[in-house]
Amino acid sequence: DFFGRKRKYASIPGERAKQDVPEGLMKKCDGCHKIYYRKEMEKNLNVCPSCDHHHPLSAWERIESLVDPHSFEEWDKNLVSSNPLNFPGYEEKLKQDQLKTDLNEAVVTGKGFIDGTETAIAVMDARFRMGSMGSVVGEKIARAIEKAREESLPFIIFTASGGARMQEGVLSLMQMTKTSMAIERFSKSGGLMI
Repeated sequence: DFFGRKRKYASIPGERAKQDVPEGLMKKCDGCHKIYYRKEMEKNLNVCPSCDHHHPLSAWERIESLVDPHSFEEWDKNLVSSNPLNFPGYEEKLKQDQLKTDLNEAVVTGKGFIDGTETAIAVMDARFRMGSMGSVVGEKIARAIEKAREESLPFIIFTASGGARMQEGVLSLMQMTKTSMAIERFSKSGGLMI
């Protein structure tokens, strides 16, 4: 390329001879195994045009597909998990997931406009600790529900959870109760939740 770096290429087998294409340009469907331009698949919200196989979306891909452009305001971005039970290797696993996903935790919360309607949103991302609910995930979801109630906003949550986070033990299980209570208050106030 212009700066003298070598581009990476992937070999894509086809009916004709193997062809080299820039790495990351193509995506193979996990369902029908056909190969598509990555951008074509992204335009179709990661659904295969041939077999309708749904490929996972990251939290940010889902938010961008849902809200009006440049309207999302993230809440509680800097909340991060600690290791309250001194579980061996937990801090390293959290750091690995933060690097892998570019997220601080397994959920992104905030508000944005959907076709002009302001809406509170929580989107879990299974790439981070399998979307498990630890102290911070539960806290972020509960806070988002409470803000939606206080601001009289509809609330949408996309769940992709592996359950309670075992590295945080009973503290993780307590978040299930906390979020359920927040949902109950939201519901009793007449809030719309999807």
